[in-house]
Amino acid sequence: MPFPFALSRGLLLLAIGVCNVTSIVILKPVIVGHTAGPFEVIAAVSSIAALLVFPITFAFLFFRRHAEASNIRNLATFGTLWLLDITPCILLTIHARRNNATALCHDLSQTGDCTMANALLAVFYISSIFALIAFVFAYIDKHPGITKVSPRYPVTKAASSRFAAFQYPLDVELENVYPEPPSRKAKHTKKARSQERWTEIPV
Repeated sequence: MPFPFALSRGLLLLAIGVCNVTSIVILKPVIVGHTAGPFEVIAAVSSIAALLVFPITFAFLFFRRHAEASNIRNLATFGTLWLLDITPCILLTIHARRNNATALCHDLSQTGDCTMANALLAVFYISSIFALIAFVFAYIDKHPGITKVSPRYPVTKAASSRFAAFQYPLDVELENVYPEPPSRKAKHTKKARSQERWTEIPV
């Protein structure tokens, strides 16, 4: 079922992008105001790097649109997104536990309100979960998109077959236009002689 998997991957990819944009919006005031700590800076860099995965993936998809379908690109995309989102999840969770679970709240709000801190952790966790689910979908869907089909056995139709472009009767008429190779002509001569030998036997 390639279509449900493709639709699910597209929706999850869109949700991951929205989560990373939201995290950048939350972190922008503290970064611009130079009040962000190292954990917030790492989280912002991870979000920006995750957003850069999108144009790289779409460009690769455009330039390799005629290549044979494979799930390696999807595995690499969602695996990278998961690593970029799970890293700030772990770091911000560790940082949020400091100072009686108020360190991250004070970094994002001067009054110590934890609303923005909880929202930041939520979007990173949601993005990580979505990336992991999409990675599992990509692993299950081994051949996304259109797969090139090759014949199981090579086509070895003889020239005398009725499915061939030029049959033997036509070869006689087109002998001057399309001359036969010497090896093929020798085979035809040998075959004709053997047929004549058998027809000379009296019934």
